[in-house]
Amino acid sequence: MENRNTPRQLERARDSSRNPLTRVILIAAAAVVLVIAGVGIIFAVGGGEEDTVTYVYEVSGTAETAHISYNVGTDKLTEVPDAALPWRQSIADSAGWAGIRVKSGTDTGKITCRILLGGKVVDEETAIGSATCTYAD
Repeated sequence: MENRNTPRQLERARDSSRNPLTRVILIAAAAVVLVIAGVGIIFAVGGGEEDTVTYVYEVSGTAETAHISYNVGTDKLTEVPDAALPWRQSIADSAGWAGIRVKSGTDTGKITCRILLGGKVVDEETAIGSATCTYAD
């Protein structure tokens, strides 16, 4: 003997799929799946992270050495005492801010500091004794 659904059972099953609560639950579940998939795609292609750029510091001058202090963003200040000139340092970071202060090894020496971003000079200063360069995007 076959087990068949009665017309009344079929009608109840059809009516339950038309239930507003069932529709809300299905729509909510689909929305959750789409959000989770979207977040996964964003992180897979590198979104959600700040872009890293390379800051290049350059120092030159008439003196043989200079005292150099530099940092990127809020990171710790780095000091290079008695750096031989010319001097160059590259730092990859996503801070959006960079700064350098240089003091000539001789008080009367001409000194130049420069910050480059993407190969372009974004700040440059030449002075007698000391110079400061900063960049903020």
